[in-house]
Amino acid sequence: MQLRSTVARQLSVSEEEAGRRLHQLAALLPDLGSHVDRMDPAVVARLAADVGSVTRRLLQLRVIFPEADAFKLALRAPVLVLGASRPRLERAAKQLRRLLPGLNVDRLVEDEPELLDVKALRGALKDFRRAEPELDVAQALQLDPSMVFRFSLRHGKPNLDAALSRRTAAMLAAAPVESG
Repeated sequence: MQLRSTVARQLSVSEEEAGRRLHQLAALLPDLGSHVDRMDPAVVARLAADVGSVTRRLLQLRVIFPEADAFKLALRAPVLVLGASRPRLERAAKQLRRLLPGLNVDRLVEDEPELLDVKALRGALKDFRRAEPELDVAQALQLDPSMVFRFSLRHGKPNLDAALSRRTAAMLAAAPVESG
């Protein structure tokens, strides 16, 4: 109930309308219920603002990452359906496939969406190879895709908002939510 009130307030709609949109969103993203407690209510409101747009973005994710679970991707990294530009996503996918030949990039991204920050990944891979030259990076990524970022001290934490969005995270947070 509190989420419905928050969404209604942020979208400037009635609680009944907010409930309808949340219901549509839950039908579209079946695991939403298990993630909603960990999600920022503002992000949930953005998702509920235009469920049709979220649907289209999920379809785009399926085209770009055909072997990944687009629903999991959207819940793990909502920026992929809220602010990531399709050309930047396509470019990141292409770069990852070149950078990580022989690996199932779609599954890796599903497990660790931050790999899409290819610039941060390149730096992390350099640091990883420097710290653990005897380890096979490909094997390490298959076992735990987030492992590579644990070795990155100089290159900073991956930032999907900056890497993939048309607008920065601050602009997304400050932008008014449009109800569609």
